[in-house]
Amino acid sequence: MILLTQSSDTTVQKSSTAVTHDGEKSVLSLSSWVKTQLLGRGSYASVYLATSKSHKYKIERAIKSAELSRASNLMDEGRILIPLQSPFIVRCYGDEIALEENDPLHIQYNLILEYCSGQTIADLIEDNHGRLFESDVKLFARDVLSGLSYIISMLLSQRHVAVSTTISVSSS
Repeated sequence: MILLTQSSDTTVQKSSTAVTHDGEKSVLSLSSWVKTQLLGRGSYASVYLATSKSHKYKIERAIKSAELSRASNLMDEGRILIPLQSPFIVRCYGDEIALEENDPLHIQYNLILEYCSGQTIADLIEDNHGRLFESDVKLFARDVLSGLSYIISMLLSQRHVAVSTTISVSSS
């Protein structure tokens, strides 16, 4: 993986390899992503716009990264997001652990997420002088509620599977 860190006047490139997770086994490979722009920082991770290294297809994704030693919250987020597949929830395509070749002690945990270009709700409010149109509020509310409904249905189905498994094991 090539990590690009932007400061006011320079761009620093770092080269790394990655450990990707495929079910039970780990495979050591070069990351297939180039981080090109810092999109934001949160309390436990930074989010970058990234482009695939593939010459056949140039795909953009958001890469959410945290230093491995501080990545427990991000790993929890990954365990929740990876199985979810809804048009109302940002898609998580998987995760990787990137080992930097230049500094093997600096290890990153990365979530590979759908990149949602465009404006945030905050941008839209600012563009509309502190207001949102009722039609926009209805659309946002519908989409958020659809996402929550999907998550609740997933939780209920997982609970049903766990209860069914317990009953089957107990009966045996």
